[in-house]
Amino acid sequence: MNEENSTNESSGVPRRVIAFRPDEISVRRAQRSQIAELSELLAGSFAQDPQLSWLLEGATTRERRLAKFFSIYLHDALSYGALDVATESSTNMFLGAAAWMPPGKRFASLFRQLVCIPRFVSIFGRRLGAASELARKLSKVRPVEPHWYLAVLGVDVTSQGRGVGASLVRAGLRRADDAGCGAYLETNKESNVLIYEHLGFQRTEVVDYSSGCPSTTTMWRPSVAQHNE
Repeated sequence: MNEENSTNESSGVPRRVIAFRPDEISVRRAQRSQIAELSELLAGSFAQDPQLSWLLEGATTRERRLAKFFSIYLHDALSYGALDVATESSTNMFLGAAAWMPPGKRFASLFRQLVCIPRFVSIFGRRLGAASELARKLSKVRPVEPHWYLAVLGVDVTSQGRGVGASLVRAGLRRADDAGCGAYLETNKESNVLIYEHLGFQRTEVVDYSSGCPSTTTMWRPSVAQHNE
């Protein structure tokens, strides 16, 4: 689940943006005290996401529900994997965040905590069943090969298209390369697919849902050792 593009969502017209220089972005591990603010950042980043917009259709408290949803992901990543935050070097302002899960760890959040029905009912309401189908199907197509899983990537709306997402992804890919394993992600935006292909990912599958929820494209990036074979 990833959100980073440089298109004006209301008009569909690409925005003119100036990319940050590499030295203007710092990527580091997030702290638990930062989760609330990062959850709000992600809620704004995903406000127009096709899948989540469909799952939360008609919700009058969409951003609050999104923040609650992402808070679950971020707590799990911090506890069991890696939660990275990108900041502007000169101001320490949050620019984006990425939640990764390590090899051998099935993603906690949605997949593990769907048993906490009341919490997810409060987020998804009448479309809890559709959210469950999405989680179930994506879990089934996860690669069996060891990999770091990019579960969430979001960039503040004012900084999208400026290289923040790429910096966060590259930090995670270095982690995967150090472990000698691949990396895996899912996205539901074609514009994101092109970005991830530029970063070395390959399309592996398109997952459709009987509920009518927008489809998901899964992507795999082999380890450096696999790539050189």
